[in-house]
Amino acid sequence: HFRGENLPVEVVSLQDAVNFCNALSVLCGLDPVYIPTRSGTFELNKSANGFRLPLEEEWIKAAGGKKNQVLGNSWSGTINRSKLKEFAWFVSNSEQTTHPVGSKKPNDLGFHDMSGNVFEWCWDKTNTEEFGLLYITKGGSWNDKSDECRIDYRLLLTSELGHWQWLGFRLARNAE
Repeated sequence: HFRGENLPVEVVSLQDAVNFCNALSVLCGLDPVYIPTRSGTFELNKSANGFRLPLEEEWIKAAGGKKNQVLGNSWSGTINRSKLKEFAWFVSNSEQTTHPVGSKKPNDLGFHDMSGNVFEWCWDKTNTEEFGLLYITKGGSWNDKSDECRIDYRLLLTSELGHWQWLGFRLARNAE
């Protein structure tokens, strides 16, 4: 939706993100992680060395930094709400648009934009009585209040959703 140099990918469905991971893996000579099933979903090949979406636990560890500050009010890079504008693009400072990746301070592990800019798909899913199978997204976006950008906040979405300007993804790989 938004155009410009070095902006995060957004308006992307889970299917789009998974297909990108597999295509990039093949392009780089790596084993694709996602195996298509007959039902149109994907299974995870845990031993593959290709690109994938992070698991929620991995995302939380990366966002929490070296101190792993994930309880209560904490954001990637800070536990102080008043300093959030130094680390994240969210509704208070985004001017209703995404911003170039890495234009805010990184957390102490060097990761940028773990809080704010765009929500990020994780591979984890949960089955709900009301809505069926939902996938976890993390991080909050340019369109969210500070509370939705907290490390412990999760938004559950169906895999088909992807038409929102605040939904993107981050790549991960298994350690070699």
